[in-house]
Amino acid sequence: MEADQEHGRAPRTVPRKSAPRLSVVVPTRNEAANLCQLRDELERALAGVDHEVVVVDDSSDATTRPLLARISSEAPHWHVVERSPAEQTGLATAVTTGLALAQGDAVCVMDGDLQHPPEVAPRLLRAVEAGADLAVASRYVEGGEASGLVSGYRQLVSRGSRWAAFAMFPESRRTSDPLTGFFCVRRSAVAGLELRPVGFKVLLELLVLCPGLKTVDVPFVFGRRLEGQSKASARQGLLFLRHLVSLFLHVPESSHALKFALVSLCSLAVFQGAFDSLARTALPLLVIWAAASLASSLLNAVLQRHLTFRSHWRRPLLYRAFGSSGSLAGLAVYAALLWASPRHPTLMAGVAQAIALAIPMTVNLLSVRRWFRVGTAGSPNRLEELGRRLEVDTAWWSEPAPEPLDARRRELAPAGLEELIRHCAASTIPDLVVQSPSDRPQPRRNIESLSAIMVPKPEVGRVAVLVRRSVKPFTAADLEQAVRLLHGSELEAEGAALQLRVAKP
Repeated sequence: MEADQEHGRAPRTVPRKSAPRLSVVVPTRNEAANLCQLRDELERALAGVDHEVVVVDDSSDATTRPLLARISSEAPHWHVVERSPAEQTGLATAVTTGLALAQGDAVCVMDGDLQHPPEVAPRLLRAVEAGADLAVASRYVEGGEASGLVSGYRQLVSRGSRWAAFAMFPESRRTSDPLTGFFCVRRSAVAGLELRPVGFKVLLELLVLCPGLKTVDVPFVFGRRLEGQSKASARQGLLFLRHLVSLFLHVPESSHALKFALVSLCSLAVFQGAFDSLARTALPLLVIWAAASLASSLLNAVLQRHLTFRSHWRRPLLYRAFGSSGSLAGLAVYAALLWASPRHPTLMAGVAQAIALAIPMTVNLLSVRRWFRVGTAGSPNRLEELGRRLEVDTAWWSEPAPEPLDARRRELAPAGLEELIRHCAASTIPDLVVQSPSDRPQPRRNIESLSAIMVPKPEVGRVAVLVRRSVKPFTAADLEQAVRLLHGSELEAEGAALQLRVAKP
């Protein structure tokens, strides 16, 4: 799977004294024929609404950019970002650039070709201001229409893509039109979210990444293009498929049921192939079953761990124990089935292996997993729990402007940690630092390094600091786990340090 497309340089800032109610983000490419009408219709539709228009332009013709320059000089609330050819990596990145620049309390994304009627934008804004996090302009609810899809082929492709999204991602079913390019979102609900959409479908990215957003549909009629050329093409279809694969593989919380089913079917297929091959030998059936089950169960464990349940932390011994119990139970079940129906050894083998796989997988059901976490957490303090998981030397809640470290912490912590804590608190961005003992490469591998993780919690005015002195410093995976745990529950900031293990001398 090739990497998601590049996103160009850092977004340029749009200076503004105060935040407007609404930002309208419009990606454009060679839309000179539609821009004046778009401006006029937006101004009529948003009369009385404090708003800004952020145009991200990828045009290659000779007329669009001069026209945009004239419009923005006449209308100070129009801001134009002209992307260079190197930055022009598709409509999706144009939209994400606009979202990053938007200053409004709500952000409306729409196309510049007038197929998205500007008069719908105020209705989307009202839906967000009434309590929704995401208002979707839908062609597929009562009052909506997709007449702008002029050919039967385009209608078929649109509906097929929509049903593909529904089938793969249950999160997309919160709206009837997950592939529309016309929507409005509360900016605070997606602030800080790193988007990596591919092709046109930014909304699908938001739905999958943020399943907790309160979403409502607002009907609209998708109009016919008046001027210019449609950007839809076979290449965009391939990009859509890439986007589906990217969301499936790179969003651990997405499409759990489908991932579970595919991995289980793959594991059973491996079992059946191994069992059939070994059945040609003179080995006893129970030995054959055990060998085939081992191969199938190992594959299942690896794939489920890295695909289906990648985002969930586990206690390895606990889950290995359940996996072993599943295999032992499956062997016992197979022995019983052979005794009951000795003329169908292959069929009974498949049934027994399905049971063997099902037993450990029940641990991954949400309710069971929560029960085990409650039973084994040991302490309601999530910082202490995280510290034990990561095997840190010490962890504490720091003030944004920390006092000088005491001798104990100074011995364990990387140099300049106080300044790093200040920077982390000011930027509100989690940070990881690893400090080697010397600038020279070390011939030995068992040399300790100093590492620290800092996770800011602006709502409590503190920074969680975790420090480790070890031959295995913190990694990016440790940082991700810290952010997930500390931002996944309510915390009480406690000032006392947590001595979780004794540092090696």
